[in-house]
Amino acid sequence: NYKINGKSIRKSHFDLLCRIQPNQVISLILSDDSYTPNQSQLFRSLVSIEQFTRLRSLKLIELDDDGASFFSDLYKLKHLVSLEINLKDKLPFIKTSPPLQRLIINIESGVHYDIDPLITMIQSEHLRQLTLSNCSCSKLQQIFHRAIHLISLKISLMFTDAKEMAILINFHQEQSKIIALKSLSLSIEGYGDTITRAHLEGFLTPLKCLRKLELIISCFIEPECYDANQWEIFIIKNLSRLMTFNFNFSHVRIDKNVLNQYRHPFWMNKCWFVATDESYSSIYSVPHFSSTSIKYSSIPISSKYTTLPIDQHITCYDRVTQLEYDSGRRKAHYRYNYIEKIYLTNLNIDKNAINLSKVKSLIVKNAQWTFSKILI
Repeated sequence: NYKINGKSIRKSHFDLLCRIQPNQVISLILSDDSYTPNQSQLFRSLVSIEQFTRLRSLKLIELDDDGASFFSDLYKLKHLVSLEINLKDKLPFIKTSPPLQRLIINIESGVHYDIDPLITMIQSEHLRQLTLSNCSCSKLQQIFHRAIHLISLKISLMFTDAKEMAILINFHQEQSKIIALKSLSLSIEGYGDTITRAHLEGFLTPLKCLRKLELIISCFIEPECYDANQWEIFIIKNLSRLMTFNFNFSHVRIDKNVLNQYRHPFWMNKCWFVATDESYSSIYSVPHFSSTSIKYSSIPISSKYTTLPIDQHITCYDRVTQLEYDSGRRKAHYRYNYIEKIYLTNLNIDKNAINLSKVKSLIVKNAQWTFSKILI
């Protein structure tokens, strides 16, 4: 059994991989991103997808035609249980699909498609893991009704009017079976109306089996939605199995009293720590939603804006992968261990403060520096 991963692979190596007998391959990843352009075209010139009779997992990354050339024959892959698509330009058309157990469709942030036609063609009866963007509430209701074995769901909803948003309140009204969902990531965007506690509780209350919950709300919400005391009561009563709870609420107006509610034992004992920005306009879980980008000159995290214990502040810095090195005057309070990209505006780098072994990109922001000066 072979697993072929074409992501970031050299063309010469990929040519060798394509010599493997297709019926011996159980997992295949193809990519047309900037590191491996035209890979899917080369693949199609050598083999056809229906030859992979034992294929169980297929991942397509930014294909030039967004995978359209593969999907017409997708139903012929009788053993395919996992399909993942990273879209580049357009939504693919799947005529029909095999009985998938895992379906992930990743859409670039800020890009919106009408994904409903695609969902209609997917056989969801066997789905256990599903990731979708820009899904409508009505289609999501159909998914819950048909995908009775679903245990993990990552979904984003875009609301344009109050009527559509109101569906959330009675979302599960016609659902008679127990919902076995254990992991939920729900992202809500919209304009024109406000998310209320009734919306959230109406959607979440029947999900008694949930162990992991992530909420991302990027529209206006009423203060009750981020009231820690009300969340505590709701979770104890309705989501007693919940082990992990991460949220990110923007467009809010909070004060110190709101943050102090999250210092109560219920939250601290579960290690459900939160933080707010300095303008108190957002509240989010840390380190889960801590920023991955930072300026070297930024002031250290203040306990005034977070419930995270001071000895755990390092966990936020460990999430940082992009660093703007704009000053060498301040001594770093923490070491940056996972930096992949550095924006350089100052050459006095404190090498003890940054692990340079993981850096993949160096962007120089001073056109007057010579190459030799940077190397020194």
